[in-house]
Amino acid sequence: MGKVVRNTKMLREPNGRNPQRLKHRFNERKYLDVIKILGPLKLSGKLYTVNEDRTDYTTHEVVVEGAAELGHWQTNRGILPLPGQGPNSKNRRPLGGEKMPTQDLSGDENKVLEIAKIISSIGGKDERVDSLLQQVAELSSRIDSVAEEAKRLQPTRVEIVKDDRVVEVEGLVHRRFADAVKLASVPGAGLYLWGPAGTGKTSAAKQIAKALGLRFYFSSRLLEHYALAGFRTANGDTVRTEFREAFEHGGLFLLDELDRSDPNAVLWLNAVLANGVCAFPDKTVQQHKDFRIIATGNTQMNGASSDYNGAMKQDASVADRFRFLHWPIDEALEEHAYYANGAGDSAWLDRVRRIRAVVERRKVHGFDVTPRAVFDGLDLLLQGCSEELALEASVQRNCEAVTWNNVLTEAA
Repeated sequence: MGKVVRNTKMLREPNGRNPQRLKHRFNERKYLDVIKILGPLKLSGKLYTVNEDRTDYTTHEVVVEGAAELGHWQTNRGILPLPGQGPNSKNRRPLGGEKMPTQDLSGDENKVLEIAKIISSIGGKDERVDSLLQQVAELSSRIDSVAEEAKRLQPTRVEIVKDDRVVEVEGLVHRRFADAVKLASVPGAGLYLWGPAGTGKTSAAKQIAKALGLRFYFSSRLLEHYALAGFRTANGDTVRTEFREAFEHGGLFLLDELDRSDPNAVLWLNAVLANGVCAFPDKTVQQHKDFRIIATGNTQMNGASSDYNGAMKQDASVADRFRFLHWPIDEALEEHAYYANGAGDSAWLDRVRRIRAVVERRKVHGFDVTPRAVFDGLDLLLQGCSEELALEASVQRNCEAVTWNNVLTEAA
């Protein structure tokens, strides 16, 4: 049994820098780098064979043909996929990017029908039947796997309360995205997405705006309400803000890091959200019918925690103006984005997740292992950094040495 790889740089050059990379990243002796498809169940690629002391390897061109031979090669997620479609593919679509082309399974489906006809013609008495049935099972499994993958990657269909519309959203979305769109589509209150850092709350707000057909506006934490209301200059000119544009002309306004904002500045929003009218420096404006507001934060507006001690407790009247939706880590989305960003196998993702599990189990305060650590560390690995350096820079970060060593030991 061997392993399919997609980025042979992860094997390092023969006799090159850091040959130990071969020892701890891969266990197999043979690796197949799929180059292209030649026909149904026929692939060409490069075969890499690692020497006994695992510091070097040789390579030569190969052709892999037939269900049985394909079955000898395993990816980190099951059977060998076709080029451009599996988890090791550089063509996997990026988060929020273009829709991935649908894989043509007609060759597999025709092969299954062909085999079924052969079995029928020989009456099930020939010794070839068992081999043919095994091929049918493998083909059917691959067809089901690809169909399920395609289903997960289809545009999300969300029923919008407003006008009873059905909205299609291109790209990968968080598992709570449909709930967020439904809550944001109903006027009368803001939507507050709260959860750990690095879970894609800001990206989700942009996708929600697109789903609702609204222009996107943005502002970070508030230190004074003028950042929303605007102000007059010394010569009498009115400075307009992103908030005013959305409020007056329609659009989705995102107030990022609300729980890091000055509570007195945020209080200014109460009257606006409750009454649908806002007194700007030059005039009073009625809220546009298509104005929506989303705020994000790491806490439930109850103030600092051991993990997020920069958060400020917000007035209860502010919380009363928002609908709350918890936004946790979505590991399925994290995995899709991980491969979309160039990962060749699951080794880094699996290791970071083991560390995350230990951190959560040990309740290590003031230290989170978020999806951002996964993606930043992956970028470093793809740029040639060692795994130890990627761990220190992207995962350990502010974790104290003693705690970190205990976490690593338990996560090994």
